[in-house]
Amino acid sequence: MLIDCDSCTARGTGCADCVVTVLLGAPPARRATAPVFLPVPPVPAAEDAVVARAGVVVDLDDVERRAVRALAEGGLVPPLRHRPAGGGRPDGRRRTG
Repeated sequence: MLIDCDSCTARGTGCADCVVTVLLGAPPARRATAPVFLPVPPVPAAEDAVVARAGVVVDLDDVERRAVRALAEGGLVPPLRHRPAGGGRPDGRRRTG
């Protein structure tokens, strides 16, 4: 699955509540002996959302996609809000039947 923020029809309005914003905005990992606790910032309003810079493409394989879906269903991260410009499904699959 390729997520291209430049072609997302929900870009701007959907960014504040999209898992891509959470993934790209995560602080860099630190190697320390003790855990480092960072304060959780308040959820931004839609107009304050950080929009991914042009050219950002996120590639998720099946395992990563299932992990993100499980986190979203558990309320730990927002769901994927990406909507491809062609009107297809966000996971790139086609409906059958």
